[in-house]
Amino acid sequence: MLGPDKRQRWQTLNVSRRDFLRGASATGAGLVIGIYGCSDDDAEDDSSSDGGIGNDGGLPPLVETVGYDELDAWVAVGDDGSIRITVHRSEMGQGVRTSMAMLVAEELCADWNDVVVQQATGDSRYGDQNTDASASVRMFYEPLRQAGAQAREMLIAAAADELGVDASELVAEDSEVKHEGSGESRTYAQLAKAAAEQDAPSGPPLKSEGDFRLIGKATKGIDACDITMGKAIYGIDAEVEGMLHASIERSPTVGGSAMSYDEEAAMAVAGVRQVIKLEPGTQGPILQEGVAVLADNTWAAMQGRRALEVQWTPASFSETTADFRVQLADAVKEAVDVQREQGDVDAALASAARTYEAEYQGPYLSHAPMEPPVALADVSNGKAEIWAPTQDPQRAAAQVALAIGLDSSDVTVHVTLLGGGFGRKSQPDFVIEAAKLSQEAGAPVKVTWTREDDTRHGFYRAESRQLLRAGLDDAGEVTALLGRSVFPSIFKIFVPAVVDPQGFELGQGWNNWPFDIANMRAESGGNRSSLRIGWWRSVCNTFHAFSVGSFIDELASETGQDTVELFKKLVGEPRMVEEGDYDLDAGRLLGVVDRVASMGLWGTDVPEGEGIGFAAHSSFQSYVACVMHVAVDSEKKLTIKAVDYAVDCGRPVNPDGIEAQVEGGLVYGLTAALYSEITVTDGVVDQGNFD
Repeated sequence: MLGPDKRQRWQTLNVSRRDFLRGASATGAGLVIGIYGCSDDDAEDDSSSDGGIGNDGGLPPLVETVGYDELDAWVAVGDDGSIRITVHRSEMGQGVRTSMAMLVAEELCADWNDVVVQQATGDSRYGDQNTDASASVRMFYEPLRQAGAQAREMLIAAAADELGVDASELVAEDSEVKHEGSGESRTYAQLAKAAAEQDAPSGPPLKSEGDFRLIGKATKGIDACDITMGKAIYGIDAEVEGMLHASIERSPTVGGSAMSYDEEAAMAVAGVRQVIKLEPGTQGPILQEGVAVLADNTWAAMQGRRALEVQWTPASFSETTADFRVQLADAVKEAVDVQREQGDVDAALASAARTYEAEYQGPYLSHAPMEPPVALADVSNGKAEIWAPTQDPQRAAAQVALAIGLDSSDVTVHVTLLGGGFGRKSQPDFVIEAAKLSQEAGAPVKVTWTREDDTRHGFYRAESRQLLRAGLDDAGEVTALLGRSVFPSIFKIFVPAVVDPQGFELGQGWNNWPFDIANMRAESGGNRSSLRIGWWRSVCNTFHAFSVGSFIDELASETGQDTVELFKKLVGEPRMVEEGDYDLDAGRLLGVVDRVASMGLWGTDVPEGEGIGFAAHSSFQSYVACVMHVAVDSEKKLTIKAVDYAVDCGRPVNPDGIEAQVEGGLVYGLTAALYSEITVTDGVVDQGNFD
């Protein structure tokens, strides 16, 4: 690659991947710029130049070089003209730091180039901070716009006072308030102090959709350059003076306990400072017992951990995958809890010209985020300060407080960027570990999980089994549909005795089927699991969409019909399906089906060994249809040749982020389907890493 003066070439250096991304030298930075397209101006002026973390969470704490006047909980104006917008949901690649800031900036009439983002700490004043259920934009679309509009009206009121005119004569635009009659204007920076003294207006007017300048416009991630240049702060980057590094040997089975371990051997490792036994206490469903080695660096902690040679007592209950799957297969053959019923399914099946039945097995799956769990805690003087890539800082604070005997108000959780989350980091076990160790060690402690820790001690997507049976008449029309879904409930994390699936799980693609079939019944059942079950990207929608979508495709093949046309026939007319915890708009679902069917792939001829598949589903009030062209060679190697997607997620705030989400979902889904099965032997997870 040519150097900046286009005469010299860059020197080739052997650098680590991390140093490469950090751009620690001019050479490294130049190369990253060349690959990722961040200009020098982007690197200098990028709106998250504080490392992507904001003034509340920089590590080490940032030196405040700009004075800010707060107009409300979300908006502050700097004396340098910057507009600081606080984002209270966690950024894990889904783009909320950009999309949520866009909502505020739109109504604030801010110049997007002036915007910097501050990540909120865990604080109840922001409302719900649990980043899950695809709800960040959906839940806060109106409140964040109102926050921006409120700040805008306060700035206009301040300008009206200063200019001696009525507020109705003023307009806000590009971080300025202008008086069109006289041509006079004031910047937001000039008005900020006076605006902060204004009373916050109630019910400020919002823009009409036709006046949007930011919402709906494809926008580069606000911290994209910091991420690609290695400047962004993730949990693994957290550092404070005097901290110790911890590596923890955990019970291989949930509920197991340590009988013995060689503390002396661990302490003999250079750099090891302490060995601490971690007790789960009342947080047993969340926290596992472990033995932690604290050291001057991560390497020493890991070497000391290897020397422990812990002997564990097994859990009182454990499972083995082969037996567990037999239990699930038996369970779906029996009548279980009826979740939804219309017509007389039993009579319709008995009188059907023929029936078609299939069963589907879904394995446990690990989240496998690029960044395994990590947390830094400093517990001292009756306070706890935490830095962690958590999806739910308020829950993390509450659980830490419970674990170490503090009030939640005495626990501060700084949210770093998440190197992937997918539901795993909504659980606070790794945060609790760091806090308990810091309290006992009397020093800041950073807990770093390995990939093996993450794989063997996760909160997995539930293993499941579905049975689907259809009654068909002489013409091949579906007259009845019976479905049974059996899996262990996520809710056991909160109430260990719970076995059966709960309503919120069954509302994810099961008891809210979109079909208009005269005779239809959805049933469910549970099975006891020895693993910890957790939220996994789109949760129960994954195995319900898989089983129902596959069954419709098989029915089409069985009856000689086009899969898309059969799906549309079963859905029927556009209408609202108000069943379970999630209402479903059949019209929006049909809309994405029609769109994807018209995009080019569906209906084309393919040679032998290739196929084109179709599926459609509603998940958390978004509607998606997909057509995929695949090929399988003589060695059964799968190749994806082309994919068409149609997505209706409501009003798109940042189309660029939506496209990235869909592409990421495709890769994540393929990985889950082809490679990610988790199996168990006597309660111990068999897999340890990506091999």
